[in-house]
Amino acid sequence: MTAAAPRAAGRRLEPAFFALFVLLYLLPLWAVERVPTNDGPSHLYNAWLLRELAWGDPHPALDAAYDVRAEPIPNWLGHAALALLMSVVPPAAAEKLLLSACIVLFLLALRYLAASVEPEARRWAWLGFPLAYNFLFQVGFTNYCFGLGLAMLAVGVWWRRRERPGPATALLLNLLLLLAYFAHVLALALALGAIGVLWLVTLRRAGWRRHLLHLAILAPQALLPLWFLVTRSLAPAGREWAGEQLWGYLLGLEVLWTFDRGQLPLGRALALLWGGLALATLLRENVDWARRRPRARPADAFLLPAVLAVALYAWAPPGLAGGILVKPRLSLVPYLFLVPWFSPRLGRWLERLAVPAFVLLAAGVLVYQLRWYRRLDGEMRAFLRPLAAVPRHARFVPLLFQRRRPEARVAPLYHAAAYAALERELVDWGNYEAGTDHFPVRFAPGLPRPDIWTLETRPIGYRVGVHRDRVDAVYAWHLPAGSAVARRLRRDYDLVREEGPGRVYLRKGLR
Repeated sequence: MTAAAPRAAGRRLEPAFFALFVLLYLLPLWAVERVPTNDGPSHLYNAWLLRELAWGDPHPALDAAYDVRAEPIPNWLGHAALALLMSVVPPAAAEKLLLSACIVLFLLALRYLAASVEPEARRWAWLGFPLAYNFLFQVGFTNYCFGLGLAMLAVGVWWRRRERPGPATALLLNLLLLLAYFAHVLALALALGAIGVLWLVTLRRAGWRRHLLHLAILAPQALLPLWFLVTRSLAPAGREWAGEQLWGYLLGLEVLWTFDRGQLPLGRALALLWGGLALATLLRENVDWARRRPRARPADAFLLPAVLAVALYAWAPPGLAGGILVKPRLSLVPYLFLVPWFSPRLGRWLERLAVPAFVLLAAGVLVYQLRWYRRLDGEMRAFLRPLAAVPRHARFVPLLFQRRRPEARVAPLYHAAAYAALERELVDWGNYEAGTDHFPVRFAPGLPRPDIWTLETRPIGYRVGVHRDRVDAVYAWHLPAGSAVARRLRRDYDLVREEGPGRVYLRKGLR
């Protein structure tokens, strides 16, 4: 057997190992009864409402409280997919299937993008595993995560077919970009921006007419974003990030911090790894040391989108057009665009150890994620048990006075009451999605209801007496003893169930 035989065998086995780990990374989702994300329960509840209102037989209370926005707004993709899945599987399974597809898409799209640039670069897609369960995924930004995967696919498709922009390419590319828009408008903007930069970098005098065909191919993707811009206020929102916070978050990969601060060292280590691979790529691949001059290769074009993504991250406001957490959303993008550019010459032994090391890293992150999911699953069950006392079809308000651990960045109980709202077909006055214009389902215009902002951020200010006639039940979690809210609840409602820190109150006369 020659020395090259083991390397050839490793190359043949590596795709199988990658596929195996993609499947293994779905274990946390299916090892729990409910996936612990911030906004996931709300997405599931509103997708169920969408199905009921669009082609079901909703209860009169639901029909009076909600309606469907028949507009081509982003965020439709995830909700429509969940609504369709719930037609064939139970809601909990529908959510897990959608989140599984999100993880699979993210990992395979990164690998596809890397392999589109250079086949050998696909090994660096193993770096995507520690990023899969990031803060954006855990906070429940499922549509954005889907859009990010679709954006990587679209860029990969464009790069592979840039020399033959025919009808098939136009159809496939426009389909991916259209799906990206209906997932999240920022994902479409990132895809179009990356393709535009790569288009300019690869523009050559010879064949420029064929190159101009790409403009015609991509032109239809301007229509929906232009409509979105015209119909939405683009006023920035949120407090600006200071320099230390801004660059510490990006360069420390703090987007990986979800459950505890123990994830911060992992983020910093991975950021250093990315930096080392970038430096090694610059020094070993892009410089011809014999002639002391740069040596260009097609993959170098991807360095520019990565650099521009850093500039966009620094320039973008914390919130825009009603959307929040813009900077965390953008902080992943430079790292993803660097992956197809990587081409370090690490030497024979480091080359052999790279993929096994990535496998061990991916396995460690998987074990960590699984452990936390199992732990949070128990907390979710305890939170939801008292809600069994809420009558079906009631109008209820969740008041959460404690949402997360001090060290956690995510709060899985934040909108967890929406799970009970779906199961018991309740009108959830704490349904933050229906209080905005960003999602397919909204509260009926002019409907008197509790203020979403108060319920979300300052439940101690909830006015019990004002909303008594339109709130049948209240679920109080960690209700402060002796507070004005507690006194007024005792005055107007009966305590019907108390379990741990959870209390269910029904309006007097309903029992």
